[in-house]
Amino acid sequence: IRIQLVKLLESSQFKIELSELRMYDEDCVLIRLDGEDAALMIGKEAHRYKAISYLLHNWINLKYNLLVRLEIAQFLENQIQGMQLYLQSVIEKIKIH
Repeated sequence: IRIQLVKLLESSQFKIELSELRMYDEDCVLIRLDGEDAALMIGKEAHRYKAISYLLHNWINLKYNLLVRLEIAQFLENQIQGMQLYLQSVIEKIKIH
């Protein structure tokens, strides 16, 4: 996976590199990308992020039977934290009523 992913990134016009590749759990591989063009890789409203994630998932799942957790410059981590904060506020509102 590493060799093919590095070749793919090198052939793109983006200044981005593979900063981490490891098993996230027994069924999922973590791919962490970072670099000067990280924001461009994510794109407006995360359209590029979703497209890249979809592409990687289809390739890796078909070939290696693994799921993909794609992290580009803490985008996924920030999304998860935002969702947790939102859910906490919803829980608090429900408790009040």
